[in-house]
Amino acid sequence: MWSSAAAMGHARTISAEMIREGAIIVAVGVNQVTDPHTGQARLVGDVHFDQISPIAAAITPVPGAQGP
Repeated sequence: MWSSAAAMGHARTISAEMIREGAIIVAVGVNQVTDPHTGQARLVGDVHFDQISPIAAAITPVPGAQGP
């Protein structure tokens, strides 16, 4: 089984093309971005969650996965 951790400090750097199917992804990087639709700030991870979650065996969501 493949696993990966990401804490790069750059929003959505890790994309689906960069991981193997069935990988376990531990995303710990947190980045503030502006939502283009609402103009509001929100938190996202270094891993592109929407792309990777369908092919990963497990992935931690950002924010919320690592605790306080």
